Amino acid sequence: MNNEIIYKEYENIVNNNNVIIDELKTYFKNYKKIIIIGKSETAVYIEDAIGINQGLIFTNGKFLFMNDFESLFGIENLICNIEYVFMPDFPHFNCSVNRNFTYKNVIEYLTKYNFKGKVFIYQIQTTLNKGKLPKNIYFDSINSSSTVAMHIFKNILNIENFECYGIAKGIVFHSDLKNLDFSISKDNKNFEKEFNSYIDRFDNNFNKNICRSERQHWNIPKDINITFN
Repeated sequence: MNNEIIYKEYENIVNNNNVIIDELKTYFKNYKKIIIIGKSETAVYIEDAIGINQGLIFTNGKFLFMNDFESLFGIENLICNIEYVFMPDFPHFNCSVNRNFTYKNVIEYLTKYNFKGKVFIYQIQTTLNKGKLPKNIYFDSINSSSTVAMHIFKNILNIENFECYGIAKGIVFHSDLKNLDFSISKDNKNFEKEFNSYIDRFDNNFNKNICRSERQHWNIPKDINITFN
């Protein structure tokens, strides 16, 4: 892909992002605090919240943040109700980035399951086109989609108060995630290899003998108030 085509592509991303930013400013204009829900055992059900990966199931399903393509596995039945998806230009695909797998491939997957919402594109340190998007949506040393969410709401909407559940506390996944329906993902032959690799990692997150301990180091935005529950 030549530089002119890349430039035009990222120009379109910026224009699309700006439309979404205006909508978010209207939607969250009276919000003083954002609730973010992830996947760990401390997750709770709160409708008016932001979903991180499959933690979407604990929310009203409107807002999804994801750095990894496989985060859509098991929630295909919820895709039709998502209003906004936030993802990198090069989402992680089987634990790495690939120039042949971009946000466009994820949008194609979303569309297959009747996605009618909008997609906001940002960059993290693993992007293969660094510097093509504004600095306020480039995030270095990001270790979680949840920290991306905090940065975006702080940088763009000036919201400084966050309440988190299922994030940075707990060791294993919330037990309700065992009820995810992976039948659609499993039957998708285009991603059979990725699904088989992912489901092993997913299942391991319910085993305290295998899981990593609580995460202690996070790239948290400065000047915010955050509570981890």
